Amino acid sequence: MYDKNVLHLNITGEPGVGQTNVAHLLYEMFPYPQSIWIPRWTDRPRRPGERADTQYLFFESRFKLLQLAGEFLILDTIHENMVRKTPRVYAIPRPLYWPSAVRETRFYLSNFGRYSGQVKERFAPHMINILLLASDVVRETRLKRKSRKQNLNLTEKILWDYWWDEKNFDLVVQNEGTVEECAEKIIKLVGLDLIKRSP
Repeated sequence: MYDKNVLHLNITGEPGVGQTNVAHLLYEMFPYPQSIWIPRWTDRPRRPGERADTQYLFFESRFKLLQLAGEFLILDTIHENMVRKTPRVYAIPRPLYWPSAVRETRFYLSNFGRYSGQVKERFAPHMINILLLASDVVRETRLKRKSRKQNLNLTEKILWDYWWDEKNFDLVVQNEGTVEECAEKIIKLVGLDLIKRSP
């Protein structure tokens, strides 16, 4: 069961700001059981290199995922995103189904996106909501690079308007440099620099 006494870092931001890469780097620097992901659930296919036990739990069909909605998912977090021109379902599970911490766990990691404030208010008031920011130029460069790698056109995401309001976040971190630089900023801000890291 989810332990509210364990530090919980929720990292989010607009497409291209680097939130996924930063969170994954933190997970590599403090691997399980030092850190534990709280995954979102989705019916989209797994991408190369993605693990099913970290950022997402994958379901083969929308029907199977939505069958579980009433019991397992926070209903008002169920939403669609277009993935390769196909609508895919995403949702956040109820806290009852978030992973359990063990004795060695130092923090939880999550990426609850647009629902970050809502989840904090209703279920995890101690969660530290971290908003990453980057200029449109930096975001567009990163999205173009990602588009080439995945053979997709992701640059239209630069126009998405998430209406992020900085006052709804506990920490706002600029991510204009490398993933490593941003992760180090977060580590210092939340006191993780006092924890022994993975070699």
